[in-house]
Amino acid sequence: MVTRSRVTALLIIILFTGLSTHLPGLDEFRDAVEEERSEAEDDDESDEESDNDEESDDGDSLGAVLVQLTVGLWHDHNRRVTYGSYPYDPAGPGPAVVERNFIYNIPRSPLGSGDGNDLREREKGYWFEISAAGLGSGFPAPPTELNYGGYASLQGRIVPHIGPDLDTRVIVDGKDQLWISGAGVDISIAQHDYFGLSMYGKAAFMRGVLDLNGAAAGLQLRSYPFAPLSVQLRGGAQQYDGVFFWHGEGRLNVHFGRFALFAGGMLLQSQNARLHTVETGLSITF
Repeated sequence: MVTRSRVTALLIIILFTGLSTHLPGLDEFRDAVEEERSEAEDDDESDEESDNDEESDDGDSLGAVLVQLTVGLWHDHNRRVTYGSYPYDPAGPGPAVVERNFIYNIPRSPLGSGDGNDLREREKGYWFEISAAGLGSGFPAPPTELNYGGYASLQGRIVPHIGPDLDTRVIVDGKDQLWISGAGVDISIAQHDYFGLSMYGKAAFMRGVLDLNGAAAGLQLRSYPFAPLSVQLRGGAQQYDGVFFWHGEGRLNVHFGRFALFAGGMLLQSQNARLHTVETGLSITF
């Protein structure tokens, strides 16, 4: 039976799908980035940096204690986390646990208990999500030509503390291509019942009309408010040779077992250049 929330979510996806945008071409984005890189190089030649080193033994000792305490609390929190087989899995990790949406905080079962029904046998300390989508992309300018492309990603957890963060987008404007890719890790900060907060860091690359290498870092929030919906938000920065971008992503997922339909978008904004996408696709969690 189709629920009202599922119908509403599907209507939202249809709305996102209809928001494909137009733009005049990737050459404008390239020119804006190259201009910004040139300005940054000129600024670097005229700047002189000086370092003033001051040491405080008391400050260093207090800082070391705070770091150890923070790392200890972080490790203890995340080691208690286990996952359902997929978001809104009706089985969960076992009948002994109050049913939640995807993330479960439970005490780890004792090692060597020998109990065949031990909850430890049903704990799942990893998950992976593969996503693929089509996209439309544009500048805020009069439409002359449709830009289109694709998106693919692999995210998840190898253990509850850390997992892979790989993604790539290709944008085509009919004559040029731009690939925006990243490869790195996503580290859990907090995970509890209905949400997961993490930070990511990865190498970043642009290929095609631009040939740039850099780095990306930021925060990611995954929320599971109620079936069958979940929300994914990402915000951070990308730094290339002489160019600094703010980066943001948003995504709404509608889950059907292991699979999910999603719609969302991405924004890449520097001082002079701006690029955005509207995306809709399919993901699978295992």
